[in-house]
Amino acid sequence: MPPRHLRIGTRGSPMALRQTALVRDRLVAAHPELAANGAVEIVTIRTTGDRVQDRLLAEIGGKGLFVKEIEEALIAGHIDLAVHSLKDLYGSPEVSGHECAFHLQPRFASRHHL
Repeated sequence: MPPRHLRIGTRGSPMALRQTALVRDRLVAAHPELAANGAVEIVTIRTTGDRVQDRLLAEIGGKGLFVKEIEEALIAGHIDLAVHSLKDLYGSPEVSGHECAFHLQPRFASRHHL
């Protein structure tokens, strides 16, 4: 039986994809078997916050608009882990008993953008 590949869920924004690539690269560095072709899949998930562009976020719920669908995919087993930007999380990030880990990247000057 071939090893199962790792599915990482994230939003499709340039920043989210870059953060996810950084996580993937660190996972591959720690687990060289993940360097095999197809061993890691980045699954782009479009969230409510991504879809609704014609109203203020506060008008459609405010909290969780950029994480809800990703968390649902994690709970349903469609992805194995999720990468979120800390700015998108709200309150205490608990997903039905799933373990949450944080990795904070060093902050750069505000003029440095992806």
